[in-house]
Amino acid sequence: MDNSKKDVVAMPSNEKCELGYGKPPKDKQFQKGRSGNPSGRPKMRLNVRATLERHLHRRVQARVGDQMTTMTMFEAMIMSLIAAGSRGNLKVIQLILDIVSKPKTLTELMGGRPVFEFTKEEAARCTTEKLMEGMDIAMFEKQPVL
Repeated sequence: MDNSKKDVVAMPSNEKCELGYGKPPKDKQFQKGRSGNPSGRPKMRLNVRATLERHLHRRVQARVGDQMTTMTMFEAMIMSLIAAGSRGNLKVIQLILDIVSKPKTLTELMGGRPVFEFTKEEAARCTTEKLMEGMDIAMFEKQPVL
């Protein structure tokens, strides 16, 4: 089939129009000023976490001492907790102590030991020979490589 040959169709207004790949009839083409996707992309629904994070990062005015200052809602809540603890609220004091006493990093959680360092016992259990013990190597050799 010769690709250079185009079909010529007579239009009602006595105009000739080429049809073919990339050249649809004029009445089937997108209209100017009209979207090809009129309903558009659906709006994203916010979940509880996303809504909460959005509001916690909102900037608010708060009084610190005698001055007004701007801070995030999250910072204002922390300041409020500290103020309640300083007034002697035992539940708030316990909450603050629980937060402060938890480990800050994974290394701290591991007791100062680097996260990916094996102890001698762990290294002995994870030698190549031990890992390959239960495996059938012949089965892997027969499988095709993708």
